[in-house]
Amino acid sequence: KQFWLAAPALGDTLPVISYAMAFQRHYNGSADALMITMLCIFTLSAIAGARTPKPLILLLLSLIPIAAAFLYSIYRSPVLHGRMLSFISIPLTICASQLFTLFKKNDSLTRKTIHIVQIIAGLFLVHALIERNITQVRIERKTMSKTDYRGAADQALIHYTNNTVFVFSNPVAQIAFDHYFDKLIKNNAKRIALPCHYTEVPAGNSSLEMKVTPESVEKMIKDVASYERIIFIGGNGNYTDPRKTAWSALDANLEMITDASKNGVPIIVYRHKQTISKHM
Repeated sequence: KQFWLAAPALGDTLPVISYAMAFQRHYNGSADALMITMLCIFTLSAIAGARTPKPLILLLLSLIPIAAAFLYSIYRSPVLHGRMLSFISIPLTICASQLFTLFKKNDSLTRKTIHIVQIIAGLFLVHALIERNITQVRIERKTMSKTDYRGAADQALIHYTNNTVFVFSNPVAQIAFDHYFDKLIKNNAKRIALPCHYTEVPAGNSSLEMKVTPESVEKMIKDVASYERIIFIGGNGNYTDPRKTAWSALDANLEMITDASKNGVPIIVYRHKQTISKHM
């Protein structure tokens, strides 16, 4: 229940397949209808027109993972998502190759019509797949698709001092950052993750997505009081801290030195507010 995905309904399976096959991006509202048509053609071709069981096996290799993910999402943690099931595009693409079968001169009009429909459906699928790959290459060359915690570790090291404490927006961000930062420097710097350190979370996959609480933010503000420099490392806090309460608390209680954010990772360097006394 605390996972970042909601528990799915039966109708959520079609968008997952459409996403995995790139239909959702390129055909928008028509994606589900096209996917239903495609699956019907696959099924009919596999059952009625196949001389060998290979097409049916390929179809099952595509549908069984979806059914397994759906059942696991209902009874355990929700995992039904297009990104997690993108591998089904491999057997589905091989299924699509079965669509490109040419009819013979002596075939009936019905069989010729079926072949033409198969070829048109296959062209739609091939267009989506080719466009998807070209688009991703273009995007990857311009912007990084993944959060760059390796670069964030390099950037944080520039601002690191002996009396520094790291504050993380969630335990997942701490794990990713620590993996790279500990390779750069061996240190015992204090690490604070909200709502708690990743070694202290309860057992279970969903525990790493625990929501930030006001109590954990209040405790964090007290814990950083004895350090000269505070470096806040952000992450995907849309679920764990959608209102950015931790970030707001740091801004309210501390003085920002610089915004050193790097490749999608928020890195804010703070110090305690300087008090200026006026002498009469």
